[in-house]
Amino acid sequence: MAGLRNIFYLVLTAFSTLVLIIIVRTVMFSNQPIAGVPCKPSDLDFIPADDAVKKRFQTAITFETVSYDVGIYSREELYKFLQFILKGEQVTSEKVSLYAVSKLLY
Repeated sequence: MAGLRNIFYLVLTAFSTLVLIIIVRTVMFSNQPIAGVPCKPSDLDFIPADDAVKKRFQTAITFETVSYDVGIYSREELYKFLQFILKGEQVTSEKVSLYAVSKLLY
């Protein structure tokens, strides 16, 4: 009987310790907002967000190019997205095929 009581106290102590650790970590790491570091114009990934860039981004996210089923996607949407990319000023290659764009998306 004494051995069973010792096992019970051991399990109770382990459980109490676990609950205490969870409570302490919850209090220490509460949901505090983390301040973001703003980009500087000297950063390599800095993109000036003028109205033209915002408008282009807003247009780009309207294309339905993501499919959650393998092999089921809209070729028309991919073609429209390709035309949108080719119309942009940042395309430097001479030729971009629909096949290459669709492979980049998967």
